[in-house]
Amino acid sequence: MLPRSKTILLILFLSTFVSVSKAQETPDPLNKLITITLDSTTVESFLEKLVESNDLYFSYNPDLLPGEVKYFSFANRPLAQILKEILPDTLFRVSLIDHQLIITRKEPAPIKISGRIVEKDGKTPLEYAAVAVEGEYIGTMSNNEGYFDLKIPF
Repeated sequence: MLPRSKTILLILFLSTFVSVSKAQETPDPLNKLITITLDSTTVESFLEKLVESNDLYFSYNPDLLPGEVKYFSFANRPLAQILKEILPDTLFRVSLIDHQLIITRKEPAPIKISGRIVEKDGKTPLEYAAVAVEGEYIGTMSNNEGYFDLKIPF
């Protein structure tokens, strides 16, 4: 019989070994090689077929996905490469969280507009004037020298 301290050390060592080997058994789904061909289908239907035939899990808002019907054909390609092709990384972000692939739409960088408001004579600054985007709740005011900065989030 082993002394209690040696037993505890042995259990800790074995549990570390088991968790390391489990982590190695679970490959990154983005590196999984995929072969699939679908004709006349949407991106949403394509993703659903990937889930059915490849033991993958996606989370996304279908309203954000491209809606056009396309032909898809990929042979022995990594999932990450396929997703970049059907969901351009300029518009979409694919994140891996606990073996769940999360697809979100990237928000465009805000537009910054800076300027100076002056009187009709072109020289006298217009102090504390309102500057706004028509039809939106976005606006700012000029300072005492007529200068303003406006960030538009779209």
